Amino acid sequence: MLPLMEKELADKNKWTTRDQLLDYYAIAQITPGIIAVNVATFLGYNLAGILGAVFATFGVVTPSIIIISAIAYFIDYYSQIEWVQSALKGINVAVCSLMSVTLYRFIRQGLKACNVVVALILMILSFVLIAFFNVPSSLVIIGGALVGVIIYVIITKRMMKK
Repeated sequence: MLPLMEKELADKNKWTTRDQLLDYYAIAQITPGIIAVNVATFLGYNLAGILGAVFATFGVVTPSIIIISAIAYFIDYYSQIEWVQSALKGINVAVCSLMSVTLYRFIRQGLKACNVVVALILMILSFVLIAFFNVPSSLVIIGGALVGVIIYVIITKRMMKK
């Protein structure tokens, strides 16, 4: 969904900028629910208020419900077919590739305002805390947010002195 959102929302329709989409995405990750639905709700609200949020949410959710219902009806029969299994493996590779490209773009945009060394240290530290010390990801996210705020305050103070 992320590459599609970027292409459709920021590039094609110009409903938002890539920076705003990055902000929506970041907020959508920490709020309950599906990221694509949350982004649609935020964007709908930004464009047309409460009514825009409601229609954007229904616009994203309704096609998914219809498609998932149809797939669920046929999944038992078709999932055992070898070429269907191969197609699903290919889809997984394609989705992984699309996510990697989008992640790269978001990281590149995010690093414009941040020191690359600090970002790499935080990334490695986050991975180590979660993978090896079983620190809950929610605590790592909160810690990263606090570090981001501290860095922002330090940079802002330096710029005000100049």
